[in-house]
Amino acid sequence: MAGKKQILGFKRKGPHFWGFWIAILATFLTVIIYLAGPDIVDLMEMKTYDLRFHARGIKQPDSRIVIAAIDQESIDRLGRWPWPRSIQAELLDRLSRAGASVIGYDVTFPSPDRNSELMRVREFLRNYESLGLNRSGEKGLSFYQGMRDVEREADTDLALEKALRRAGNVVLGLFFFLSKKEAGDLGPESLARDRAIIAPYKFSLVQRTHPSVASPSVTKAFGVEPNLERFTRAAHTSGFFNMNSDPDGVIRWETMILDFEGDYYPSLDLQVTRSYLGLEQGDMAVQISPYGVEGVFLGDRAIPTDERGRMLVNYHGPERTYPYYSAVKILDGSISPETFSEKIVLIGVTAIGIYDMRFTPFGQTAGIEVHAQSIDNILNRDFMIRPDWLAIFDLFIIILIGTFLGLLLPRMRPFFTLLLCIAVGGVYLFFNQYFFNSQGLWLSLVYPLIEIGMVFSAVTVFRYATEEREKRKIKTSFSHYLAPDLVNALTRNPELLRLGGEKRFLTCLFTDIRGFTSISERMEPEKLVTLLQEYMTAMTDIILNYNGLLDKYIGDAIMAVFCTPIAEPDHALRACLSSLDMRHALKGLNDHWQSMSFPEIDIGVGINTGEMVVGNMGSTSRFDYTVIGDNVNLASRLEGTNKHYGTQIIISQYTWEQVKDEVLARELDAVRVQGKKEPVLIYELLARDGSGEEQDNTKTLIRLFDEARILYKARDWNGAEAAFFKVLEFMPDDFPAKVYLERCRQLSFNPPPTDWDGVFSMTKK
Repeated sequence: MAGKKQILGFKRKGPHFWGFWIAILATFLTVIIYLAGPDIVDLMEMKTYDLRFHARGIKQPDSRIVIAAIDQESIDRLGRWPWPRSIQAELLDRLSRAGASVIGYDVTFPSPDRNSELMRVREFLRNYESLGLNRSGEKGLSFYQGMRDVEREADTDLALEKALRRAGNVVLGLFFFLSKKEAGDLGPESLARDRAIIAPYKFSLVQRTHPSVASPSVTKAFGVEPNLERFTRAAHTSGFFNMNSDPDGVIRWETMILDFEGDYYPSLDLQVTRSYLGLEQGDMAVQISPYGVEGVFLGDRAIPTDERGRMLVNYHGPERTYPYYSAVKILDGSISPETFSEKIVLIGVTAIGIYDMRFTPFGQTAGIEVHAQSIDNILNRDFMIRPDWLAIFDLFIIILIGTFLGLLLPRMRPFFTLLLCIAVGGVYLFFNQYFFNSQGLWLSLVYPLIEIGMVFSAVTVFRYATEEREKRKIKTSFSHYLAPDLVNALTRNPELLRLGGEKRFLTCLFTDIRGFTSISERMEPEKLVTLLQEYMTAMTDIILNYNGLLDKYIGDAIMAVFCTPIAEPDHALRACLSSLDMRHALKGLNDHWQSMSFPEIDIGVGINTGEMVVGNMGSTSRFDYTVIGDNVNLASRLEGTNKHYGTQIIISQYTWEQVKDEVLARELDAVRVQGKKEPVLIYELLARDGSGEEQDNTKTLIRLFDEARILYKARDWNGAEAAFFKVLEFMPDDFPAKVYLERCRQLSFNPPPTDWDGVFSMTKK
């Protein structure tokens, strides 16, 4: 019968049962929103995608890629843009002679150069020819030939054409019109001419999953702005540099392929990378299906794209992630030619006024640098990917998170439901960023977070409308009789009302401020409260940071327990490390208080490990969760023992056995503390174990002190005194060594009995 009354562990038609199905409903609504893909949510996803780049940070760019910038300095010195083609020719010659492997142009040369000098020379030659002077004897013909030479020298287009041929590695950029409005009224003859100019550079290998398939998803072009045919033929190859931004104006994708008149053309980035790798035009391929681009291939490189043929750009950083070199400095020889040797050199405009400004996830940058980032990705196979199957993964995650929260949230208190939702969101955010950083995966972030918020809100509203209303009645009734924390605990677990405890192996820590009574007498009450508050806050934070339980404050003293209520196998080490951190934090506090004219304080810490009784202790009306037992008392006595030895942290031999491989401590003495008959070895905790100058000095101090203690226990008072002097020579302020020197002097004059065991009996707490 029990199985019929419960579903998924919930009582049928109980509040938990309905809470689960409300969570499932919220999950179903999230799935619907995901499939609908509203613009506002997609925009939020894009913005979180950008934030993930900032969270990842800047990556080291490929040093083989540099930028020759047509910057403001170049414009100021060489004249307004566009420059004469002769300057472009000289720039190409400089880069070619410097050994550049590939030169890519993010500009076009679609029309002849407007060269007034050439126009005047040609006008003169036409007049000369019309008068027949070119046939008026040997001198006239010689003059005519000379003027023809002047014409060729003045022909800057010819100069650029020759420079392109000499370099043999230049990739020219061209521009496609992506709408009929941009293309204007281009006649069939114009389209045919332009198409013929760029035809040699289309994808020669197009793999179709279905015969004669033409995908409607591939971005289509309606016209092209090619370079002059003479330049196109002289260059090594050409590729388009069109960029398309997302609705918010940010460029996250770089188009790899465009459809123009049924043929597919590669981007400038593809052509530059292909040329650098020494591949042929036929080594590029594209696979087309009715659904879009299935793949773009460059030799053995498979470039991930979406169905439109766009590649996500894995940006390495903000503007000037790649080195910029001013074009005018390249021309005047200010930059060493070795800078460009065996490099990919991208030439683009960055000058103010004609700035090719783009927006990326890292902010504003020049368009030429977007190409650099894209080329880097292809060259190093360093891609961001969002394959089609990720949609299925996103839906799976949404359903998984919704089901998980639906099973847990209805069973939990509201505060912990919030913590759980934050934790689930945090864990998903962590793994989302991890896969982004390590695998280049763009997983959906906004939709799962929206779902977590919707599930939490729906379940919380439902709970407050039902079961939380009843709990509030209980809390209201009992809050007049018990502390709020206990009331909250009672609603979760009534068993806490039972008194008693259990024996457990724990570590107890006591710490106290030295001479606090005299300090409090000298300070104004307001300042004393400030000092105590800052001190207690700092020490408490350290204890909690090591998963310690703050048992209680006793005036200026603090009692903490480690390994309860949650068991920690390294509880002794946690206690020791927390005490070392306390000592370090106290130095910072004293420096801070000095500026406020507060007195400098010192502390003592005692730590012991052993069996203790832990649980709710007290009467039936008042009780506390605490620990009791001899081992608790020993920790308290060890804290007070610091006064005698001038130390800060003393741990028992039982604690030392648990931590001796992790920390540095010296055997301080064998003592019989007040209230205990059996002696116990005590150790001064000095530092964490490890390498470094501090640890080396600490180990030397321990060695010298141990050698002196051996002589002391052997009753060699003179030898021990000399050995303790060595300790002080190494560490002049070592108070324990001074204590032992005084003992040696007293014992040399008044030797102990023959049965002396070296144990020192403490007469004070």
